Amino acid sequence: MFIADYHTHSHYSPDSSAPVRRMADFAIRAGLSELAVTDHFDVSPYALFLIDEDARRGEIFEVRGEFAKSIGLLFALELGEPLHDPERARAALEAVSYDFVIGSHHVLTSGEDFWAMTFPDRAHCSDIIARYLRELTDMARVCDFDVLGHLTYPLRYMNGREHMDVGFEPHFDEAAALFRALICSGKGIELNLSGLNGHWGQPMPGLELLKLFRSLGGEVITVGTDAHSPCNVGRNIRYGYELLVSAGFTYVTSFSERKPSYERIG
Repeated sequence: MFIADYHTHSHYSPDSSAPVRRMADFAIRAGLSELAVTDHFDVSPYALFLIDEDARRGEIFEVRGEFAKSIGLLFALELGEPLHDPERARAALEAVSYDFVIGSHHVLTSGEDFWAMTFPDRAHCSDIIARYLRELTDMARVCDFDVLGHLTYPLRYMNGREHMDVGFEPHFDEAAALFRALICSGKGIELNLSGLNGHWGQPMPGLELLKLFRSLGGEVITVGTDAHSPCNVGRNIRYGYELLVSAGFTYVTSFSERKPSYERIG
């Protein structure tokens, strides 16, 4: 059975110290078919972080060759805030040949970082969610990536940290517009499982948004743990695949040289 973790971070990301070889070793132990190493490359002027891609590519390809008989290892990227500087983002992707690219939006174009925000009331949360979805829709239309990373990310802080008990249900029309923009441009979404860890206990996105994406014709979808340490590689991944089946998916997407293929699930 094909099962893969398409969102992980090695020591080339600023928030991880994990060697690529250790990540791959734990992926094999977890029974994974593929592992995508999607280190951060943030192009926002508010949180600029660039990678030594020559060194990272060399390490990933070395480990890929070593473990070729046991697992497929993808040279991949989490491209942060491409909407902040589309030209820089485009140049970064043109300079390097990746297997797979996640597009992420951690910071609004105004410079407001969800991690640093405070959320005084539910009305404020609703306004932020609406802005977030509008910017993601612009990002889907303007920027180059394969799947949208961790949709509903603001809820990690609104609900997980500040217990505001808000959701995306009042914004399903805006979410549908986002999904149509992604589908029309051949892009997809990821099911990010990192929210299951800790006290929040929710995936990003949840089941209803997964169902909405599928009902609109969405087909491109990956599952990722967002692991920043080897012990979290593959964590809850089988639950994620079960959730996709519950949402109506019969295939999950695999990538090579940014070309999608589809593996049956369920």
